[in-house]
Amino acid sequence: MRQTQQRQGRVEELERDLLLFKNQYDNDQQLLQRYDSRVKTLENEMAAFNDNATQQVLAKRFMGELGNKCND
Repeated sequence: MRQTQQRQGRVEELERDLLLFKNQYDNDQQLLQRYDSRVKTLENEMAAFNDNATQQVLAKRFMGELGNKCND
């Protein structure tokens, strides 16, 4: 009888632990999804910034070349 109670107590303890681990896993997955979303947003912002910078450099280069041709 006593062994049965001990086993039942251990099973309940393990079930509680399993539930805690499952909840922690779910929380971690949500955190990772938010992180991935934020990283993707930052990557898109950086790409847009890079595109804008490239366009500015090309425009300045073109204007410089255009100015040189006008001086010839």
